[in-house]
Order: sequence, then C-alpha cells, then structure tokens
Amino acid sequence: MKSDKNLENDNDEKNSLKENTIEEKTQNTTKENSTEKQLKVADEFDIEKLEKIKDEINSSKKNKKGNVLEKKKLKKILANVILLILFVIYFVMIKLATKNVTETETLNNDFISFAIFELLLVFACFEVGYKKDSMYIGWFGMEMFAIDCSTLFLGNLYKLYSGNFDKYFSIILMSGTIYYIAKIIWMSIKLLKK
Repeated sequence: MKSDKNLENDNDEKNSLKENTIEEKTQNTTKENSTEKQLKVADEFDIEKLEKIKDEINSSKKNKKGNVLEKKKLKKILANVILLILFVIYFVMIKLATKNVTETETLNNDFISFAIFELLLVFACFEVGYKKDSMYIGWFGMEMFAIDCSTLFLGNLYKLYSGNFDKYFSIILMSGTIYYIAKIIWMSIKLLKK
C-alpha cells in the first residue's frame, strides 16, 4: 500500500507541478502581454512627447537663426551709415584742402598721398576678405578702390580745370552719397522682407 500511496503522491506532485508550470506560463504570458502593452503605450506616449519637444526645439532654433541674421544685417546697415558719414567727411576735407592750399603742386602731392593710403587700405581689405572668405569685406575693398580712383581723378581735375573744379567735385560727392544711401535703403528693404 505504501507503494500505491507513493504512486498517488508522486502523481499528485506531478499534477501539481504541471498545474504550477501551466499557471506560471500563463502568468508569464499575461505579464509579457501586459508589459508589451505598457511598452507600446509608453513608446507611443514618448514618441508623441519627443515629437513635440523636437518641434519646439526646431522652432526655437529658427527663431534664434532669424534673430542672429537680423542682428548681422542691422550691423551691416549701421556700418554703411558710418561709411556714408566717413565718405562725406573725407570729401569735405578734400574740398577744404582745395580752398586753403593755393599751390597746385602741393595739392596734387596731397591727392597722391591720400590715394596711396587708400590703395593700401584696398589691398588690406582684399587680403582680409580673401582669408575670411567674406564677400562683404571684398565689396568694401571695391568701394574703397572707387574712392581711391575718384581721389586721383579729383587731383587731375583740379590741375587741369581749377575753375570748374567745384562742379566736378559736387558730381563725385553726390554720386557717392546717392550710392551709399541707395545701398542702405536696399539693405533695409531686404531686411524688412524677411
């Protein structure tokens, strides 16, 4: 009888083990299913949240880039206003020099000295613009070269046509002033469009 009881106990143990393993498997699968569902919900929630954060970051980057570009353009406009003022002051000094200096040779030497100084500035602008790969500095060098040529031109005009010098001087001064004012207006309009 002991053997029958042992057999029954063994069978009971086997059955209980089978039931336990079945229960464990079903628990594991339900746990896996519930964790998978939780992960899917968490992933969907995280993805939505991450997309919102990504959109906010992108919009703030665009705003920062826009602000930086506006500041750079405003600096360029201010620089051109300063260049306009310096241009006018430079030519007013030339005009005062022609009124105060009566010797043509001395005045011509002054014009050549100014032209050489400006030519050195032009070379410096071209070198710096080339090294920094800056079109703006290169363009400034071209403007300085135009002023340099006009200085040499004024020197020769004064030597040849001292009676009509005021007329030619006014034409050069007005054309340079109109150029800088048009450039400032163009840059301002370009800034307002964007």
